[in-house]
Amino acid sequence: MSLVHIHAIVVSTLGVSPQPFQPEQAVPGQLIIKPSAQARNAGDTIGGFPIIERSVWGTALLVAVPQGREANAARAVASLEGVISAEPNAIGIGSGFQLNTPDDTFFGDHWHHSNTGQAGGTPGADIETPAAWHYTTGDASTVIAVLDTGIDSDHPDFEGLFLSNGYDFVNEDADPEADHPHGPHVTACLLANADNALGVAGVDLKASVLPIKVLNISNRGTTFDLIQGIDFATARSDVHIISMSLINYSGGDALRASLDNALAAGKVLISCGANNGGIADVSWPGASPATITIGSTTRMDERASFSGRGASIDFVAPGQGIVTIEPFTDEDRSDLVSGCAFATPIAAGVAGLIRAEALRLGVPFTQQLVIDMLAAGAEDQVGNPFEDTPGRDDFMGRGRINARATLHAMQREFGCLGDTNRDGRATLNDFNAWVLAFNTAHLPRCDQDGDGACLPADFGAWVQNFGDGCR
Repeated sequence: MSLVHIHAIVVSTLGVSPQPFQPEQAVPGQLIIKPSAQARNAGDTIGGFPIIERSVWGTALLVAVPQGREANAARAVASLEGVISAEPNAIGIGSGFQLNTPDDTFFGDHWHHSNTGQAGGTPGADIETPAAWHYTTGDASTVIAVLDTGIDSDHPDFEGLFLSNGYDFVNEDADPEADHPHGPHVTACLLANADNALGVAGVDLKASVLPIKVLNISNRGTTFDLIQGIDFATARSDVHIISMSLINYSGGDALRASLDNALAAGKVLISCGANNGGIADVSWPGASPATITIGSTTRMDERASFSGRGASIDFVAPGQGIVTIEPFTDEDRSDLVSGCAFATPIAAGVAGLIRAEALRLGVPFTQQLVIDMLAAGAEDQVGNPFEDTPGRDDFMGRGRINARATLHAMQREFGCLGDTNRDGRATLNDFNAWVLAFNTAHLPRCDQDGDGACLPADFGAWVQNFGDGCR
């Protein structure tokens, strides 16, 4: 069945007339007019609008209209005698599976973003970040506090991405400059400038990081400094997410209270499960029920041998063999790192994307929302079947995080999947937008069933979603 026939069936079923197509992109100030044969050569204007080009081998005309008033002009011209249709001069793209692929030097090595089998990995064992970026690349108002060894403020991959009013609780000053690579390594996994033809790309491409130094030059830190760092982030009204790639703290009453206070203040807390294959339930801050605790997976979608296990593990994310920046140099070089320390900021980056979508959908951003949406998008039973059993388990938690599936779940839960053009309501314009998305394989708008692909089956899903209504 052709798309033309499908269109006729949809119009007949819904009992309404087609409305002028409103494309995502069109040439400003132009309309394509289809005149009747009699009106084809009737002067140099139509409805007062000048004809700027005529199709040599057909009947279509291109007219100039005031920019910003294309829709009104289209309605006026379409009502004229002798005019069959008036529509925007839409812009298309070459067919193919279109993904947002940054030009960063080492993006092809980022199996955690898009696993194509690099270095013997399992294709698809990733968080599908490029597809997720079609939903959102983040929101500039999001602030993520990173409690670690600090920031490498001179590295170009952090330019414009960090706030200057962080703090160093190790040296007791307002200069959280890193003296150990752990903090810059972690931060670059979370957010690093994308499409700058250099280095790596983070997960959230628009958020800002608030660097809080709680670890010293030896990558060690005291519980008191950690408490101060948590309290500092909690007191900041601009902080939304606190990311802690930290392990092996003891769970004393003061630390428990700081974590609980941060959660009560509306912060989303994301922390690291134990390393060295240890028990996550005794490794704080991840052992705290107040945090979302992350274990690590490999490029083969198995639990990393060093990843902690236990009842505290909520989710897993890529954490072995992660390519990140090489700090403290001006050269375009990378480092290869492993540990739950790097799975944690990847999860925090997805939380940042969740916040961006929550803002668009008008949904309150809470820790419970993050948990629910991560769970809705997580991939279960992808690892060792003796560990990754159905549902939640002590090895893979609720599953491996998938950013694309999580954002699709948000749209399904709080938005309207039938609203393809995202104008807040479902009309027949959305069918035209879906056809365009399908023909250009544009994720996520053509993917109505949430399988991460643009397939003919998505038409049936669009009809169902449209029928469910969100007018």
